[in-house]
Amino acid sequence: MTFDFDDNKEDYNFHPVQVTLDSGLELTLKGFHLAFTYGGLMEGNPLKESVFEFIQDEIRVPKNWGDRKLFSISAKEDGINSLLPLFSCYAYLTSDILAGDPFADGSELVVHWFEDSIQDRSIPQIIEEAVKDLDWKNEADDFLY
Repeated sequence: MTFDFDDNKEDYNFHPVQVTLDSGLELTLKGFHLAFTYGGLMEGNPLKESVFEFIQDEIRVPKNWGDRKLFSISAKEDGINSLLPLFSCYAYLTSDILAGDPFADGSELVVHWFEDSIQDRSIPQIIEEAVKDLDWKNEADDFLY
């Protein structure tokens, strides 16, 4: 399931989804992608030994978001030694605050994390809980329009 938000459309009243970090920095959600963590397996069950290999091979920026920097939030400590949580989430986030280049127009980052459940929470709540401690200036990339 993928949601892309394009603030250039004039045919509807667009209200961007804002996510606030613990630092107070407000980010704009440009896209959200949710998938079953092991949805790509053809058959059988994932083995504990294959979890690390899976992490290296399967976690990547959704193709329709282009070539963007990816920051992956690790699964809990036991995640490497057991099965990963059910859902794999990606959020494409932007900010008017620059990460480091004084001549850039803004900064952006695709953040990946795992969720055991997404029940009883809105998409902004799910994202905010996952990224609240993110060090935006260290992780984000600046961009030019």
